[in-house]
Amino acid sequence: EEGRCIAVRDLPEYDIERVSTGQFGEDGQIWSSGFSFGESDALLSAYRYAVSSAPAAQSVFDVYVREGRVIYVKEPCVVGDVAARFFLHVTPEDVEGLPEDRKDYKFDNLDFAFSSFGIVDEGRCIAVRDLPEYDIETIVTGQFTGDEAIWRSEFPFDE
Repeated sequence: EEGRCIAVRDLPEYDIERVSTGQFGEDGQIWSSGFSFGESDALLSAYRYAVSSAPAAQSVFDVYVREGRVIYVKEPCVVGDVAARFFLHVTPEDVEGLPEDRKDYKFDNLDFAFSSFGIVDEGRCIAVRDLPEYDIETIVTGQFTGDEAIWRSEFPFDE
C-alpha cells in the first residue's frame, strides 16, 4: 500500500503465549514490540472504553485515566512514536502508601517500555498501566530519552 511497509509472517500452530518482534540495523536494534495473546484484546477493550470520555491530558499521546488504569493513545501512530521510554510518576495523597524504597522520593516510579505494556493496532498505539491502589494526588507522565523529556503531562488524579 502507498506509504506503508507491510510484512506478514505465519505463526506456528502450537499455543502461543507471547510474540515479540522488532528490527535490527547496522547499529543494533532499531525498534521492538511485543504482546501476549489475549492481552491485545484486553488493551483494545480498554482503548474503546477510554476514548468514550475526554482525556485527562493531551500531548503527543492522549492520556486517559479509567478504572484504576492509565491508558495512552496515539492516532495515527508509527513504531518510532513508541521507541522512547515512558515515565509514569504517581504521587500519593499520603506518602505512607508508597513502597518503603519510594518514600524518600515521595512518588512511585512506574516507568515502562511500550513493548511491555502496549500494542500497535491499525495505525494507533495503545498502552495500559495499572495504577497503585493507594489514594493518588497527582500523576506526571510522558516519554524521555536519556535525561530529557520528549513530552510531559501533569494532572491531578480525578477518577
